[in-house]
Order: sequence, then structure tokens, then C-alpha cells
Amino acid sequence: MASHDPQGVDHAHGGRPTADVPPTGFSRGRVARWVRNALFLGLLCSAIIHVSGIGLAGGIGIGGPTRPGDGSGPEIPGAVDFAVVPEIELATLTDGSEALDQVAIPSVSPLEPADEAADDTLSSLGIGEVEAGVSDAAVELGIGGGAALNDGDGIGLGAGIGGGGTSFFGVEASGSRFAFILDMSASMNWDGKIDVLRAELARSIDSMTDQTDFVVVLFSDVASVLGDRRQWVTANETGKTWARRSMAAARPDGGTNPMPGFVIALGMRPRPDAVYFMTDGEFSDPDGVAKEINALNSHLKVPIHCICFVTAASEPVMRRIASASGGSYTFVPKR
Repeated sequence: MASHDPQGVDHAHGGRPTADVPPTGFSRGRVARWVRNALFLGLLCSAIIHVSGIGLAGGIGIGGPTRPGDGSGPEIPGAVDFAVVPEIELATLTDGSEALDQVAIPSVSPLEPADEAADDTLSSLGIGEVEAGVSDAAVELGIGGGAALNDGDGIGLGAGIGGGGTSFFGVEASGSRFAFILDMSASMNWDGKIDVLRAELARSIDSMTDQTDFVVVLFSDVASVLGDRRQWVTANETGKTWARRSMAAARPDGGTNPMPGFVIALGMRPRPDAVYFMTDGEFSDPDGVAKEINALNSHLKVPIHCICFVTAASEPVMRRIASASGGSYTFVPKR
């Protein structure tokens, strides 16, 4: 019977090793080499893949322009552009409403009160200071009421002559700018003359169109502009109401010196198209007044319509002024 020794030798066949039992040392060596080779190949493949990936990424993201027409490098087919979106922009894209909330809306300050210069500018456009709450009835009552003329005084008959003109105590004038130089001496307090004057002035201004300007100069010993507005006032509704209210507040006082009033009226720019000059008294130096007024108007040639009111004591000098200027003279008696 054949037997095997522990070393794998078949003594029955002449001591040759048996074929079905491989040597122990050979089997372990091959396994070790196979494992080493497999590890090497794996590392090599990994290195190749990583190097290729880096090269491809460099060509796509770093290698310059990849679109045709850039002129700085060849086009890479199938290239993909990568963009880095900041976190803030990403939040804006994902939530538009939050982005809108971040937009700064400029604040609007309340309107500041106009300064004195601006107020003067407004008044030159005919925007007078009209106190709130003053009714038309109260204004009309304060100036004596235009209706009183229609009821029988017979003073200031007739309305204005329409667009481009007006009338005052029945004296018509054409133009678009009218200056009134009115006697406000103490004698105007007598016999209700101041009330008649207020009503006639209101009627004259009311007959103007809103494309007409006016200025009212009041004289006694000195002269002042109605409402302290030394500028043209537009005859719109606001300007007309302002004139009635301001005239209602005027109070006659002092003597009769028209020269300061003419300095103001003829100094207006643009110049007036016509002047209405009214007095109820006498001048201390009639000849001197006529000479000075004619000298002031010698180059302007503004027609001066002279009106003696109730008394004709100043008729000679008033006629002289009217004639020199190309204006007219009118006497308005008490009715």
C-alpha cells in the first residue's frame, strides 16, 4: 500500500512529489506578487485619471476663451463655462422679494415755507395773500361794495372795455399794464369819498382780463404801494381778491404830494401802458409838480389820465399833465 509522508513525497513511486499537492512556498509567493501588481496597476490608473481630469479642467476653466469670435484662443468643442455666483446674488435670485426690500427709497422732505424773495416773485405773478375764511361778501362789504355805484352815485359808470384795456371813473385806457396813482390824504375821509374810491378801483380791476397787470400807488405826504408790493400784480381772481382786501385796509391820512407816487409808478419795469392819476385836493406847488412829472415822463411817454375828484381846485395843473403826456383830463363831481 502506498503511503505519503508529511513532506508530500510518494515513496511508492520513487520518491517524486505528488502532483495534486502544490508546494506551500510557491503558492504564497504568487499570491503576493499578484497583489502587488494589482495595487500598482490601480495606482497607475488612478494617477492617469486624475492627471487627465486636471488637464481637461484647465482647458475648460482656465485655458482662456472657448467661444468663437473671442480672438484669443481656439474653440474647444463642447466646452462648458463655469460661473461662481456669490451667496448674496444667489439669495437675490432665489428670493426677488427680499431683494426689492433692500432697495433704498429716497425720502421726500415737506415743503419749506417760501422766503421773502420767493413771496415777492409769487406776487409778481398775481398771487396775493388772501386770508383763509374771508368770504366774498365780507370783502365787498369792507370796500363799500361795487353795487353802490349802480344804485345811484353816478360815479364810475360803465364797465371795462374788455381784453387789452380797462376803465376808471369812466375813463377808458388800452394796454396790458395799468398804474393807479391815488390820493390817500386825510381829506379822502370826508363825505364817503374813500368808499367810492375803493368801489371804483375794485370795479376797474375786476374788469381786467387775467392777462393784464396792475399796480396801485397811494400818496399823501409820502407814497406807498398797495400791500407793500412794488411789482406788477396779475389781474386773475387771486390778484383781484387781494387788491380788494388790501384796499379795504388802507386808511387816508396826511397831506397831498403826488411826486413820490410818480417816481414809483414811472419807475416800474416793464413800464406801464397807462397811468390813472386821481386827487381830491390841491398841491402846494402846482407848477413844480407839473414840471417834475413831465420831466419824469419825457422819455417814457406814458399817457397819464388825470382825474379831479369832487373838487376841481387842481384842474389847471391836471390838464397840463394830461396834455403833455398824451392822456386825458376828467372831473368827477359828487353826486
